[in-house]
Amino acid sequence: MQWMIRGWLVLSGLGLAASAGIVQADGLLKRPCLPCSPPTVQYVTVVEDCPRISYKQVTETELRECRTIVQRPVVEQHVQQFRDVVYRCVIEPFDDVQTYTVQRPIYEQQVKAIPYTIHRPMVEHYTVPVKYYTQRPIYEQQVKAIPYTIHRPMVEHYTVPVKYYTQRPIYEQQVKAIPYTIHRPMVEHYTVPVKYYTQRPIYEQQVKAIPYTIHRPMVEHYTVPVKYYTQRPIYEQQVKAIPYTIHRPMVEHYTVPVKYYIQRPIYEQQVKAYHFTTYRPEVETYQVPVKYYTQRPVYEQQVRQVPQTIYQTVTDTHTAIRKVCRLEPVTYDHVYTVETVDYETHREYVPGPVITRSCRLPGTCVFDPCTCSMRYCPGEVVTYQVQCPGRFVCRSVPVPRCETRVEKRCRLEPREHYETYTYTTTRVVPHTVMRSETYTTCRMVTDEQVRMETRQRTRMVPVPQVQYIPYTTVRYETQEQVKLIPQVRHYTVAEQHVKLVPYTTVRYETEEQVKLIPQVRHYTVAEQLIKLVPYTTVRYETEEHVKLIPQVRHYTVPEQHVKLVPYTTVRYETEEQVKLIPQVRHYTEAEQHVKLVPYTTVRYETETRTQVVKRLNIRHVPEERLRCVPYTITRLIPEERVFLVPHQVCRLIPVVETYKVYRRVPVCAPSCIPGCSDAAQPMSHIRLAQFLSGIEPNRE
Repeated sequence: MQWMIRGWLVLSGLGLAASAGIVQADGLLKRPCLPCSPPTVQYVTVVEDCPRISYKQVTETELRECRTIVQRPVVEQHVQQFRDVVYRCVIEPFDDVQTYTVQRPIYEQQVKAIPYTIHRPMVEHYTVPVKYYTQRPIYEQQVKAIPYTIHRPMVEHYTVPVKYYTQRPIYEQQVKAIPYTIHRPMVEHYTVPVKYYTQRPIYEQQVKAIPYTIHRPMVEHYTVPVKYYTQRPIYEQQVKAIPYTIHRPMVEHYTVPVKYYIQRPIYEQQVKAYHFTTYRPEVETYQVPVKYYTQRPVYEQQVRQVPQTIYQTVTDTHTAIRKVCRLEPVTYDHVYTVETVDYETHREYVPGPVITRSCRLPGTCVFDPCTCSMRYCPGEVVTYQVQCPGRFVCRSVPVPRCETRVEKRCRLEPREHYETYTYTTTRVVPHTVMRSETYTTCRMVTDEQVRMETRQRTRMVPVPQVQYIPYTTVRYETQEQVKLIPQVRHYTVAEQHVKLVPYTTVRYETEEQVKLIPQVRHYTVAEQLIKLVPYTTVRYETEEHVKLIPQVRHYTVPEQHVKLVPYTTVRYETEEQVKLIPQVRHYTEAEQHVKLVPYTTVRYETETRTQVVKRLNIRHVPEERLRCVPYTITRLIPEERVFLVPHQVCRLIPVVETYKVYRRVPVCAPSCIPGCSDAAQPMSHIRLAQFLSGIEPNRE
């Protein structure tokens, strides 16, 4: 469409130039000249760059979310109860007399049987009677008399008189009179009349007229018309056809053969000979002489003198002096001071209570603008306090004083006395007597004996052995395998489509509107009013009063008193005393004693004994036990998992390509009269066509 418009412009331009006489036949411009002959049409080749939109296929790999339900194994531990019968070992002790049976275990191999010959040693148990002697000790108690001397300590008590002197105090009670003067306080109560004046207020109500002016507000509502313009939109539906090309993706599946190799194992059985040596035991019996010693007892009779002590009781009488302390009553005078209280009557004035009274103040008249009238408002309530008259009260006041008194008292004083008393002591006197005693002594004589003892010795004889052990060998062979791998090829097929796109156009029409705006006007109107203001006047009157003020006068009255002060005098008298000091004398007396020392003699007698050996008999008692065997249960829990699957998406990307278009443009070349070419400016047809078509000409 563009190149057609440019062609028409070129033709019209050439026609105008030809009509003006500025274009020559060879395409040169010149000044206006004389009219030329009719123009001729020529075609000029013009090169243009035209853009072209092509779509390039681009393959991208995207990740899509694929949701699948998988079964996740959950392992839970459970305990299942199995009831098994087990044999609990019960051990019962019993007595067995030297005879018992032993179960020899025989081991059998069940895994693999390999035949070979060995010499298994066999042990045969037999008994050989061997005589032996035991020495049973027989213990006998014997007593041997051993004379010895002891020194028995003796204690003798006696008294020694000692003279000493003591100072015995003698207490005497005395009383001393001390005169003294005291001032007893006296209190005198009296009243004094005092005149005073008070101001009593007298309230009077008055009314005062006050003229005043008020401005009553007035409101007036009205509306004002206002013109305005609105744009009303008009919508029109249009349809535009848009051609487009889509590339439909195609998928082709095919397989590719791939060769791979595997290793196949081949097993072969082999036998290996193992040489070893075993030892066969050989038992040899021989005798050995063994020396042993025996003890033979020899008994002898002996006589000894055994001392015996006899104890005799002796009673002794003694005389002693002891000191005794007794309490004796003593009478004395006790002087003490007592505090007493005397009561005096006092008269006091007590003021009356303070009471609270309330009264209302005078009210006021207030103008009410709503009703245009006066209304009365009462005054506020005022509270004040009033003192009531007092009274006289009589009360007793305690006055302390001191008083001295004398009292007879008795106390116990200790007195020491000495007295003589008799006491008895008992002592034991020993006497020693000798007596004859026969006893038996035993001494052991050692004898040497010889016995033959049979013994066995074992020696090992080596025996060579051969054992064949089978084993398996493995070798691997390579084999060729072919695996078909699936492949996918993606390509696109271009398809032409036309898309009808609806769109809406809007045009606006202007409309004139009228709107009524409400307005409000405020103004005031003056009014004359009179306000009656009540007020209170106060005048005071003087009143005379008399008040009795109580007074107290303190004075003292001297009084003479005598105070008896008791005191004690002490004088000492010397007395001679005798004190018996007990003494103790320690001495020892030699006494002969015989100590009986017991000792033990041993003689051996040969005895044959039977030994009882403790054995254990094991028997199996069936018991039912509960065994908890853990086992595992796997259960599947459905879970939703999301994983990204790569897939290829083909989309088209628009690419702008520029290509050159060659076309021929018609050019009109008029024929001019000869003689007009001297003033022409040369311009080729190509440059003219480029200028008219909008192509930038070459400046060079």
